[in-house]
Amino acid sequence: MIEVRVNTNGPYWQARWTDSLGRRRSKSLGDRSKVAVRAAKVLAKRLELELNNGLAVGEAPKLADHCRRYMGLHPDYSKGTAWMYEQTMRFVDAYFGPDCRLDRVSRSHAADFRAALVAGTLPGQRGKPSESTVCRWIREAKAIFQLAVDEDVLGKNPFSKLKSSPAEVDKDWPYISRPQLDKLLEACPSTNWRLLLSLCRLAGLRKGEAMGLEWADVDWQAHRLRINTGTVRRTTKKRRREVPMVGDLEKMLLDAQGHATYHVPTVIERVPIGGSFERAFRRVCRLAGVEPYHKPLHTLRKNCETDWLQTFDLLTVCQWVGHSPAVAQRHYHKAKDSDFTLASGTELARGPRRGGGPSL
Repeated sequence: MIEVRVNTNGPYWQARWTDSLGRRRSKSLGDRSKVAVRAAKVLAKRLELELNNGLAVGEAPKLADHCRRYMGLHPDYSKGTAWMYEQTMRFVDAYFGPDCRLDRVSRSHAADFRAALVAGTLPGQRGKPSESTVCRWIREAKAIFQLAVDEDVLGKNPFSKLKSSPAEVDKDWPYISRPQLDKLLEACPSTNWRLLLSLCRLAGLRKGEAMGLEWADVDWQAHRLRINTGTVRRTTKKRRREVPMVGDLEKMLLDAQGHATYHVPTVIERVPIGGSFERAFRRVCRLAGVEPYHKPLHTLRKNCETDWLQTFDLLTVCQWVGHSPAVAQRHYHKAKDSDFTLASGTELARGPRRGGGPSL
């Protein structure tokens, strides 16, 4: 096996090794004032891999080959995650070309690639995407190139310094109170509709979790719902957990069980999901006298977490809802109007301010 060492040659880094014929060889690794010692060692390691694997010196893999290797190393990705990565790879191929070598992509090239994504000018893009979508594409491109860095094929990740986290999320979703939920349930066209809305609002379930909940997952004795019991591959959103079953929800499930079709294992038998659901939900809101809002089921899930956080500690709530405290703080927690009212009332009860101003 050939071993490559890093030495200095005046102002330059130099890689030195002995080839298979016993000849001493060397190769410049760059100016010492521009290349850090760590980067020089990475370049030497990459050269060592190339020499031992029979690659030509200085020849990095092609983008298309590296992307296929990345996906081959992640067979556990879900269909949705794999599709998103493949979409990012198509954009990378379209911009840089599938025959482009990894080491030909510089930081400035990566920055230009991000600018093209923002402008929506790449083949396959449909108009200008949102900032969060662009950040997701950059995160995935960063992960793809990081594999080459981890394997010492690249000395640095050209995407590492690009923005890949969107700005703070606007917490502008409405709070659907229990009286408003009761109005929505009364206006629902079927029991399945009422169950879907109740499971999201009173148990904090995701849409897919509510639709996949089976009667066997309802623990009547412990007053709990077991979520994702049939999951084979555990991910952030597919982790098994248990959720408390509040009294109103338990009564609704008991009533629904008495009218359930015996050969259907799921609690919810059939509800239209997609554009038809969104349109139908707006009609339900109008009948209930509730202002229609965006992402109806996800908003109900957020409302459930908001209520739980008023009574239970953060870690307990995150265990029930199925995400981390960081996600809860960034995407789910929001002060209610009643919190502002309570704070204002508490402030007024303290009497005049010490500054000498008049009391209100």
